[in-house]
Formats: sequence, structure tokens, C-alpha cells
Amino acid sequence: MKSGSSGIWVQSSHDAVIKGNTITDNEDNGIHIYLGSSGTVNNNNITGNGIGLNSAVATRIDATNNWWGPGGAGDNAGKPGEDGNNGVTGNVDFTPWAKTKF
Repeated sequence: MKSGSSGIWVQSSHDAVIKGNTITDNEDNGIHIYLGSSGTVNNNNITGNGIGLNSAVATRIDATNNWWGPGGAGDNAGKPGEDGNNGVTGNVDFTPWAKTKF
């Protein structure tokens, strides 16, 4: 069952660290980083969300080394979705991504 809104919502935080979580089945966003915030998102399992990571900040978010779910085979395994499903929006660096689940 999917929950509404966001699994993790970061608002007005500088240098927030989101690490070592399983963020799954959120109808809107797995992670939403809101205006006035900054930080890193690394070593997480992010899967089955409407949008995996939604960043509304101008600062580039380091979201490298996350597993984004079963996004394909070979080099695309674990990549964020490209159709908006469990993908990323905003100024986000997600390369390289983890090839296997943590």
C-alpha cells in the first residue's frame, strides 16, 4: 500500500545527510528536499515512489551511490526511472548509482 506525500521531507536544513535508509512506496516523493535546504543523499534504497528524489533547491544535491530499484539490466540496473516513476527532478547528481540493493 502506498502512503501519500513524501517518505522524507527536508525543509530549511543545511547539510542534511540522508544515508542508509530504505525509502519505498510513497505516492508522491520518496525524498523531497525543499527550498532553503542542502545536503547529501547516499547509500539508500529508493524504490516504488512516485518520484524518487524531488529537489526544489538551486544547490546541486549529491545523490550518488543510491539503489533506485529494478530499473533494468546491465549498466541500467538500479538507475532512477526515466518516465518519472521513481526518478529524480531538480538539480540532482545521481551518477554513479548502486547496481545492487544495500
